[in-house]
Amino acid sequence: MRLLLQKRQTDLGRLRAAMETLAAVNVQDRFAGMAMSLANEVAARWQCERVSIGFLKGRYVHVRAMSHTEKFTRKMKLVQDIEAAMEECLDQDVEILHPPPPQATYVGRAAGELAGHHGAAMVLSLPLRRAGEAIAVLTLERPGGEVFTVEEVESLRLAADLCTPRLANLETHDRWFGARMAAAGRKGAAAVVGPKHTWIKLGVIAACAAL
Repeated sequence: MRLLLQKRQTDLGRLRAAMETLAAVNVQDRFAGMAMSLANEVAARWQCERVSIGFLKGRYVHVRAMSHTEKFTRKMKLVQDIEAAMEECLDQDVEILHPPPPQATYVGRAAGELAGHHGAAMVLSLPLRRAGEAIAVLTLERPGGEVFTVEEVESLRLAADLCTPRLANLETHDRWFGARMAAAGRKGAAAVVGPKHTWIKLGVIAACAAL
């Protein structure tokens, strides 16, 4: 009876942590805001030095958000190492923990290199899935202290499962909207240099010359 009660309390704790994470980030209505909010929330709740979110783009994973970091580029060694660890996770479609537990059967070389190059004592990467397909990765780095427990990994998995559908939908929507805006910009530029609307162009040129 006592073990059953403890298990129930543990399950409730995992559910509460996941639901509170979802509630904290679900107020965002744009992908960039939700991704940053999720990275910051996970970093604070699970005592991480850095949390990153990467999405698959073509054949490679690109880091799209990093906790408490507004600007970064893919040329940075840190970002490249994080993306390598994310691709390692996505390719195998499994959670990858470094240092690995004795029973681990996955390949975690990139996770180990991320830890070794940037001072993290522990690295955990979880695939983010939509409709059963891994489309993104959540990577957590801890500088020291306690290892990620089974309960923490299960809580993170549940939080990821709850947050991923909306995060993925926002990513698709914002990417689609950005593509539409870019296409409209290209169309407008083509109209300016194209053969049509000659009188409008002459008027613009004359107005600029008068300034």
